[in-house]
Amino acid sequence: MAAAQVSATRGSDPVAGSFVANQPTLGGNLRLPCESINNDGVCEIATLRGGSRMLLARTLLAMSTGSALPKQAMRWISVSRTVLEFDNEVPAFGDGEDLGRAREFQVSVEHAAVRIRCARAAASEGMFAVQPAKVNVMAISSATE
Repeated sequence: MAAAQVSATRGSDPVAGSFVANQPTLGGNLRLPCESINNDGVCEIATLRGGSRMLLARTLLAMSTGSALPKQAMRWISVSRTVLEFDNEVPAFGDGEDLGRAREFQVSVEHAAVRIRCARAAASEGMFAVQPAKVNVMAISSATE
């Protein structure tokens, strides 16, 4: 919805919004058209094309239903580290939390930074076994911090 607000308030900017993801779905069950995996050492930078509110609405609807996106509505790259720069200060959100406003954000993924123990059902015994899993930590910080 933040991308829709940006498009509505800024009209036909070339970019309506950007997502940094290391999961295949975003908040609100929006599905990315790329294979984003949380333990591959990279994150995806997905950019929504601006232009019209109708294109943005069709794109967000397609993302929420898992349908094919309108042609050239989104582009993405996979990176382990990058800097996102904007002409003006923009709001940033992480997992629904307000991260503040800035013109520049540094994004990095630290491969296998956290070990998590999670329960996994043992098929033969019908019991749970604790298995370690490695996941990445993604850090986003503004240059103004």
